[in-house]
Amino acid sequence: MPNESNTQLTAQQEKNLAIYNQVREVPQNAQKPITEGRLSGKTDINPMWRIKILTQVYGPCGTGWKIEILRQWLEPGDNDTVAAFVNVNLYVKDPATGQWSDPIPGNGGNIFRRKENSGRNYIDDDCFKKAESDAIGSATKKLGIAADVYWDNDDTKYTDGGSGSGNGAVVKSNTPAASSEKPAGRPRPNQTKPVLAPGSQYWNPSVAQAMATVDSIENIRKRIEAKFTITDADFRELMIASGKNM
Repeated sequence: MPNESNTQLTAQQEKNLAIYNQVREVPQNAQKPITEGRLSGKTDINPMWRIKILTQVYGPCGTGWKIEILRQWLEPGDNDTVAAFVNVNLYVKDPATGQWSDPIPGNGGNIFRRKENSGRNYIDDDCFKKAESDAIGSATKKLGIAADVYWDNDDTKYTDGGSGSGNGAVVKSNTPAASSEKPAGRPRPNQTKPVLAPGSQYWNPSVAQAMATVDSIENIRKRIEAKFTITDADFRELMIASGKNM
C-alpha cells in the first residue's frame, strides 16, 4: 500500500474517499511491464480493467458512465511524424443519488505516423482509439482509479527524478520519497516570448514535436526556450506528456 499520511480522518473525509479507496488498487494481471521503446521500464495498465472498474462502480457504459469526445485532431512533428490527440469528458452517475456528475476532462495521445528505420512511414489506423483509451485513463485517474500504482511508482514533477508518465504508463522508481514542498520553478521572465504551459495554444503542438524528436532533453529545452517562456515545472509536464524520461 502507498505510504500515505496516517492523519486521522473525519467521518466526512472517509465518506469522500469511499470510491477512491474502492478503485485505488490494480491487480497484477492488469499490469504489464513495458520492455521496449521510450517507455521501457514503465508499467502499462490494461485499459479494459478501467472499463471494468467504471462498470462495477457506476453501472454499464451509457447508463452509469459515459464518454463525450470533444475533439480529435492530428499534430505534425519532426521527421514526418504525426501525433493523434483526443480530448474527452467523462461523466459518472452517483450510485447513491442517481445524479450525473459534472464533466471530468481527459486528454490522450498516440502516434499516427512515424518513419521506420527502413525509411518507410508506418501508419497506425488505431491511433484515435488508442488516444481515446489514453484520455479515459487521464480522466479516471481523477477519480482515484489505479491510484496506488500512480502514488507508489510514478515519479512526478515534485520528485528528484521528475519522470512521471501520466495517463497509463507509470515509472517504477526507487528514488526516496519526495518532499511535500512544491518547488517554485523558474520564474517567468518579463519578455515578449509567449508562455508555453498546459492548456495554452502552443502546448499540444509542442508535445507532438517532442514525441517525434530523438534529440536529447537538453536540446529540446534549448529549442523550446528559443521560442517560448516556460517554467521548470511546466517543462517537466511537457516531457511527461511526450513520454520522455528526465
